[in-house]
Amino acid sequence: MSEHMVNEIKGIVFDLDGTLIHSAIDFPKMKLRMIEILED
Repeated sequence: MSEHMVNEIKGIVFDLDGTLIHSAIDFPKMKLRMIEILED
């Protein structure tokens, strides 16, 4: 990404709760798996 393009960015949108798009990412499952890994 060029410096000019970076200067043109006005904002970034994060949609982690599925308000704007439907995501196939299973966040509750991801959280449980991370807890399992950290507990080992």
